[in-house]
Formats: sequence, C-alpha cells, structure tokens
Amino acid sequence: MKRFKSVHGVTLLEIMLVLAIAAMIIVMSVRYYQSAQASQQANTVLSKLQAILASADALGQAGTYTVVNTASIKPLLANAGGLSTPWSAGADSITIAGASASYTVTVQNVPPSICGLIYGKVNGKGDLHYSAADNQCQSTTAAGNNLVYSYTPMINQ
Repeated sequence: MKRFKSVHGVTLLEIMLVLAIAAMIIVMSVRYYQSAQASQQANTVLSKLQAILASADALGQAGTYTVVNTASIKPLLANAGGLSTPWSAGADSITIAGASASYTVTVQNVPPSICGLIYGKVNGKGDLHYSAADNQCQSTTAAGNNLVYSYTPMINQ
C-alpha cells in the first residue's frame, strides 16, 4: 500500500481567496480616498464662502453697505487664497455681484461629485444667511455646474 506524502504548499483556492480579499481592500481604500478628497475640497470652498461673508460684513461695519462685488472683496481675501477653488488651478472661479442690500456668490464649474456636498453644507448652516438662488447640482455635465447663492447682510435682516 502506497502512502501519499503530505504536500506542503498553497492551493489554488487559497491563493484566489487571498487575492479576492486584497482586491476588496484596495477598492474600499480607493473609494474612501475619493470621498475624503471630495469632502476636503467642499470644506475648502465652504471656508472661502465664510471668508467672503465675513469680508462683506466687514465692509458694512459702519452701518451701511458699500457695493459688494468681486473687486471690493478680493483684496480682503488675499490671506484666504483669493477666489479660486481647488479644481480651478489658480484662476478665480468664485464671483461676487450685487448691490448694497444683497449680493450673489457664484461658484463656477463645480464638479458633479462635489456640487451636492457644497450645496448641502451651505444650506445646512443657518448662521451663514445664504439662500440658494439656483441649484444646478442635478445636471450631469462633465465640465461641472455653477452654484449661485444669494446673501442678505445681517444688517438688513
């Protein structure tokens, strides 16, 4: 009677199981990284919107607001990185237009994956006094969407 020697090694099934687990870990980490990156970009834009709000309120400290627009706000935002967004590569892609009573802030070419995050964070903050004038986040254009928010200064509320 022949006895089989015990074989030391790995079977094909064990190799396939290890590769499947490794693939799942890689896929989950890539998704987590993309989500974290989108959240970080949305937070950067939100901090710029807060800086715009603070700068506009600073212009109105005397009790009457001067014209709030891109030209009057941009010098006040030099330390906050200006009016660029993480996806605009240094170009100004946040514009401000309006009169003394209220103004609008437009964030241009927002990637669809980030658009909803910014919209949700701005609308979720009651202390920002922003109201969404135009939400085009549902658009699926590859170039991105424009988010337009109107702001009524605290002195007028």
